[in-house]
Amino acid sequence: MSDALFLEVLGDGDVPRAELPRQGRLIVGSSADRASYVVTGQGVADVHCTIARLKGGGWAVKDMGSDFGTLLNGERIETARLNEGDVLLLGSRKIQVVSTAAAPEPAPAPAPKPKPEPRPRSTKRDAGALPTVAGYRVDRELGVGAMGHVFLATQESLDRRVALKILKPKLASDDTFVRRFRDEARAAARLNHPNIVTVYDVGESDAHHFLSMEFMAGGSIEVRLAELGPLPWREALDVVRDAAAGLVYAESRGIVHRDIKPENLMRNQDGVTKIADLGLAVQVEQESVDAAGGKVFGTPHFVAPEIARGQPADARSDLYSLGVTAYRILSGQTPFTGASPREILRSALNDEPEKLGTLVPGLPPAFEAIVHRLLEKDPDDRHPSASILLTEVERLRTGGADAPAEGGGGSKRAMVLGVLALAIAGAGAFALLGGGGDDPDVPRDSFRAGPRDETTAVLEPPTDDTPPDDGEGEPTDDPAPDVDEPSEDPSSSGTNGATAPDGAVEFEYMAERALLRLSDEALTPEARANRLRALAKEYAGTDAARRALEEAEKLETGDVEAERVAEARGTALQRANADLRKAANLDADPFHPGTALRAMNLVPEPASLAGAAELAAARMALVDEVLAKGLERGRAAVAAADAAEAAGDFSGTGDPLRAFLTATDLPSAEDAPQLVGEGAPESLAEFETLAATVRTRLDVLEGRRDEFADLRLSRERTAIAGRLGESLEEGLRSFSLVDASEGVRSASTLATDERVRDRLVRAADDLQSAASVVESLIAAWTQPGWRRQSVLDPRPDENGAIDVVGVAPGSLLLDEGATPTRVPLSTWFGRTRELENLFRGRLNREWTPEERRGIAALLTISATLQALETLEPALMAGGRRLPASATEKALRPFEEALEFADDDEATLVIVREQRDAVASFADGLIARQRGDWVLAAELFERLLEEQRGTWLVMLLSEGGAPR
Repeated sequence: MSDALFLEVLGDGDVPRAELPRQGRLIVGSSADRASYVVTGQGVADVHCTIARLKGGGWAVKDMGSDFGTLLNGERIETARLNEGDVLLLGSRKIQVVSTAAAPEPAPAPAPKPKPEPRPRSTKRDAGALPTVAGYRVDRELGVGAMGHVFLATQESLDRRVALKILKPKLASDDTFVRRFRDEARAAARLNHPNIVTVYDVGESDAHHFLSMEFMAGGSIEVRLAELGPLPWREALDVVRDAAAGLVYAESRGIVHRDIKPENLMRNQDGVTKIADLGLAVQVEQESVDAAGGKVFGTPHFVAPEIARGQPADARSDLYSLGVTAYRILSGQTPFTGASPREILRSALNDEPEKLGTLVPGLPPAFEAIVHRLLEKDPDDRHPSASILLTEVERLRTGGADAPAEGGGGSKRAMVLGVLALAIAGAGAFALLGGGGDDPDVPRDSFRAGPRDETTAVLEPPTDDTPPDDGEGEPTDDPAPDVDEPSEDPSSSGTNGATAPDGAVEFEYMAERALLRLSDEALTPEARANRLRALAKEYAGTDAARRALEEAEKLETGDVEAERVAEARGTALQRANADLRKAANLDADPFHPGTALRAMNLVPEPASLAGAAELAAARMALVDEVLAKGLERGRAAVAAADAAEAAGDFSGTGDPLRAFLTATDLPSAEDAPQLVGEGAPESLAEFETLAATVRTRLDVLEGRRDEFADLRLSRERTAIAGRLGESLEEGLRSFSLVDASEGVRSASTLATDERVRDRLVRAADDLQSAASVVESLIAAWTQPGWRRQSVLDPRPDENGAIDVVGVAPGSLLLDEGATPTRVPLSTWFGRTRELENLFRGRLNREWTPEERRGIAALLTISATLQALETLEPALMAGGRRLPASATEKALRPFEEALEFADDDEATLVIVREQRDAVASFADGLIARQRGDWVLAAELFERLLEEQRGTWLVMLLSEGGAPR
């Protein structure tokens, strides 16, 4: 290796080489102000990585927390040694390490560059050391992720290769994180789908917390993208198909992934794409700032707009992330970019993505339409579910590049089902049929007929020639599949107006529909016979035409006996249907589908209807209605559980789910044969899926008890903050200390945590003591009891001392010449030095210990208000930066309070605690503005967890922010 090595951006001769540093470090990034080697491109951070010389010779590269990470020879790294020939991937830019001897040879196409053999690499983990995990033989490191390092290992008991994830020490030391990690890993291990990476085991060994999972030999799609660039559209379509199939399963289990991106889509040795980390909600994600200034967790480029707006994520949020993923793997870039996470999210919320077809020549318009629909900002405008997306993708895969993006094909199958339903029903009363086509954009219930008289139903809305409803009959606006009417042009038809062979099914359907409408009309026998013959002529050759002629002949020959039999059959069918509905007891509360189905099976079949297709169809329609009623109850239970979970109510989450499970005990196949086989209602699968989801949710519920407790505590804190925000700051700034004391005491009644309640009660007592000592100061004037009248002038535009010449309620009269000026006591509040002077050596007697404690409390509150004014520039959106001296300035006013508390240890502790809270807050703000998010988060978390009873936290509560 040459002594001098250089970085060279591949494929861009305009970017000069940069020599690796002989000393110090080389900063690589897109910012001309912050980077010493400027490389621009999508996904390249301002400061992306640094390269430094090693003491023993050679160089090392370190990722600086970039969004897309730093990849070395296709593997994501934190810190690694650099060698000649290595290729770095920073976002969309490839950079190779070259010597001065020759420029790097272009990579052969289309075959990827072979991966180099893994070599020891220095990371934050012990250099070159492989962990020891009982039961596993660790072979080599595969890479590093947000939660820890990933190794290729062999599970010795099964001689099975696995990917072994070892938690980072910092996360492993967090007991709460580890507990949640274990619980959710166990839940994830119960997930079983060919497009989900399987979790095998979770545990602890040799001080390592680990997770073993299916080894994906093909690596991530992100690595594939890094090695070969954008994927051909057919390969990308296969990736989307596999991911959509995995998300269909996730939806059925009630799981939202929240971090779908190319890095979390893995391929096995057969080229099948699988979703990684499904069900692991405790994953450590990058913190970003949303467009409104709040915080969002996730990779900014892939975060759905509703999450960026602070709204809850659902399955459609994963579909958005999959859309961004598809956009990236097709074009090599993401649809929205920016110089910072805030700018990326703002662009995703406000801008429209560039049309994918302009970036990917030859991309089928149908595929482009699918991706752009996934990228819709409103979740309601995206695919309603992953299953509908999967249907569209499969249609495109099987139909080729010209397949439609949506619709197409589903309505025709629905039409065929309608014909079959009418054929089963016969010429008499028509059965209720629960059906549905494959068209994903038409709700399933759109193909289910609505009842007319419990025995008949329609499958299609009336056409324009249908007689208007006279108010006596049933409504005729039942939903039906969309079909094209046959042309009235004779040149487009066959004999007697029949459509061409390709339209035969449609023509048959139109005939059936016309016969059905005619059966509903109130006509004399003669008029009906004439209309039937006209119908038979118009639709000659159809089964409906044949039955119309048969019925017309019966009417014309006066076959009243046949009519009487048909009427009796209709009455029997209506009565049987009524008996079934009575047994089902759909109005029962609570409704139990299993009980209803068993009761229906006990209803005997009338002898006159033995084997009747109409009765079988009616029974099946009622079974479908029973299951739909059960689904309604299940969804209501899930909604109640969701509401309880949002409120942190542990029992309220589990109780409705357990109650619903009692309704999922359906009859066996022997007792209810209509629930098995091809004839089973479509709602059965949906019902069973919902039941499985509820069971899974209950399985993991117990492990989330602590999480619920934390959520309940969070709700409690919010309620307390709201109560404080109503009166605290207003009472303090107006010097209404008694009112402020009552507000704090009222807030203490909301606390269930004894420590929080005690702190609030103590704060209320301090306010009461402060109010009493102020009253003592005012009362001493009239006795007279003041030792000296000169005070420091508290007014902002005044300096120096001024004499007090009198007192008034809530005010002092200051000497301003002929007419004294009345200055409210609230003017001294927040000007701690002037307030302290108002009490220092003021009376002809010494303050009592109780009074000194009250003065110390008053000065402490004033110091906190003054500190907030100092820190206020950094609190506002887009606020100014704080100087390093801001912390010292914010803490200085507390010195006056400490002087009054110098001989009372308990008071000293209280004042120091209040001062420490301000120090943590100021240091956190300064850390945040310099980009040290880890330190800022630690300081703010400690403030909220350990110092939430301080004046600072109370004043920062909702409604109490400084003005």
